[in-house]
Amino acid sequence: MGACIKIFDWKKESLTMALGRDSTSYEILEAALDACSPGPYLSAEIGIREGGSAEMIINKIADRQLGYTHIGIDHYGQMPQVHSDTNTMVLDYTNSMRNRAIAALYTLAEEKGVNFLFQNMQDGEFFKRFPEGVPIYNNSEARVVGWYGFVFLDGPHSTELVLKETEFFAPRCVIGATMVFDDTPNFDMGPSINCLKQLGFEELVHGANKMSFIRREPA
Repeated sequence: MGACIKIFDWKKESLTMALGRDSTSYEILEAALDACSPGPYLSAEIGIREGGSAEMIINKIADRQLGYTHIGIDHYGQMPQVHSDTNTMVLDYTNSMRNRAIAALYTLAEEKGVNFLFQNMQDGEFFKRFPEGVPIYNNSEARVVGWYGFVFLDGPHSTELVLKETEFFAPRCVIGATMVFDDTPNFDMGPSINCLKQLGFEELVHGANKMSFIRREPA
């Protein structure tokens, strides 16, 4: 895995980053971010790890002026990771990694003008706490936002748990929203695909390691 490196140039007041990534086919993630609809919505990522994909998402939100508040969800703490339907392991997702990655991402978000919120919890805990939306405080206004324009699922990789994530996020996606699933060979995407189709999603890209979908119509 790549190291999390940040270099701050105080003279130029700019940030250069190289945040680690632990997967492949990131062009599918980038294309899904190019396809999603802008608006005052949320974007979400489950499984931040070293922050490389979150870096891509924050940059794209800024470059396309999507207007999203980006929610990053990860528990870290070297908790057991569901790697597939038959394999659970403890990896080096430590709280020290969290501190480095999240500090760098908040610095990037500040530079890019993106509202970024980190939720230090497991996905199931997020679902229990925020079924009606996430409280957003911005420009002297408090509101609860519950609609998503983009979702990247790179947390637990079992058929059952990915389906639970799909069942939470997909109904809360706006028309034109995109969803990306990572490490798809590790589990059966069939149940999640059936759920997505019932809710008006269609497939964008079926890659070797990632799949992306877009919501074309309401359920």
